[in-house]
Amino acid sequence: MLIGLCGGWFGIADTTGFVAVIRLLATFTSLFSTFLSFMIPLIIIAFITVGMAELGRKANRLFGLTLLLAYGTTTISGFLTFFIGKAFLPRSSNPSRATFLRATLSSRSSRLRSPRFSVS
Repeated sequence: MLIGLCGGWFGIADTTGFVAVIRLLATFTSLFSTFLSFMIPLIIIAFITVGMAELGRKANRLFGLTLLLAYGTTTISGFLTFFIGKAFLPRSSNPSRATFLRATLSSRSSRLRSPRFSVS
């Protein structure tokens, strides 16, 4: 951001060389961000693996139980959300109510857009 601001301040923001440098920096930033987002989970898994290896056999059971609990609750909450949405959303979005709401909102928005007073 600082380099872009300097380009604007010095009047060189539209030159070909400056645009090339900015694109090069943007490319590096994008590649480094992708690399980092790939490596951070691997580093975390490596630390967890080393820690579990030091703890022994009980840690493996505890980790398996934690993993099962995490995936189980995620799956159950996903299915629960789906079925609740399937049961309640069709009833709450009938077309006549949508038309009424659209008309009400348009009349309110036209009142809100007009100024309370004007200076002439």
